[in-house]
This record gives sequence, structure tokens and C-alpha cells, in this order.
Amino acid sequence: MFVIRLFYAFMQMPMPKYQQNLVITLVFLYAGMGAFDAILKVSHHNRAEHSPLNLNLYSSINEATYWIASDWGEPRAIAVNYDLLPEMAPLWWVLPWHTVDESYRIGMAFDYLLKRYYGLENSNHNPTGIGEAPDYVVTSARGLERYDMGKMQVSRFGALYVLKPS
Repeated sequence: MFVIRLFYAFMQMPMPKYQQNLVITLVFLYAGMGAFDAILKVSHHNRAEHSPLNLNLYSSINEATYWIASDWGEPRAIAVNYDLLPEMAPLWWVLPWHTVDESYRIGMAFDYLLKRYYGLENSNHNPTGIGEAPDYVVTSARGLERYDMGKMQVSRFGALYVLKPS
């Protein structure tokens, strides 16, 4: 906000038109470099690295739901747990919103894709994403520590892991 006010005050000063055009051009170049820097960061992004932002990447969620649907088979009820909340602090708002609208819960993006594209209805409606006797568990690398890996089939999709009890 300070930069905008400074720019506005600067533009109100009496100066020749070419100087105003030069200032405007320099400001746009500076803004463009910031956007270019963001593009470079995204282009060098490793989606397999763990971060709270990577767990929510659409490409990983889409791949995981495709795998779950392909493995499960025919459209019917399925129990999927989403053990993501401890690692996804940015989703703190989902639990309070569940009291307003019950469709808000951890794993709602997965549930939407499973229902919309594959006809699979998740029987787990717990707002924290954790239910009993799951057919699949979606978690992160840190979440793997909470499970007995000897009894699970593990598939990885970016920073997400889908566990299937054996």
C-alpha cells in the first residue's frame, strides 16, 4: 500500500511527460520481474517434496483419486480416510466450517472427484477425515509413520501416499 501511495504522490509532481512515461515503464518492469521470478520458482518446483502446499496440488489429488477408483472397480460405497490434517495447517478453517456446511471436511476435494468422475461415494463423513475400517488411507510422508507399513500396499502421487490395507 505504501508503494502505491508513493507512486501516486510521485506522479502528482510536476514533470515532463517523458519522465512520467519513464517512471511508469520502470514500475511495470519491476512488477514484471517479480512475476518472472514467480514463474521461475514454479517451473523449478518439485511436486514430490513435502510441504503443506504440495499436499493440495490438484495433479496429485487427481492421480490419487484415479488410482483409488481404478483399484476399487465398480461404483459403490467406499471408505477413504484422509490423514492429512496434522501436516496441513493451512486447512484449519475446514473444521469450523463443517458446522455451517457439512460438505466441508478434510479430503473434500478427493471426495468430489471420486463422486463426480467415478461414481464412488465416500462413507467417511468425519470432518477430520479419519473414520473406522478404511478401504484406503490418503496421507503424507510424515503420516506414513502412523501406520504399520507391513500391512499396507503403498502408492505415491507427488507428495501424497495412498495406503491400501492388505
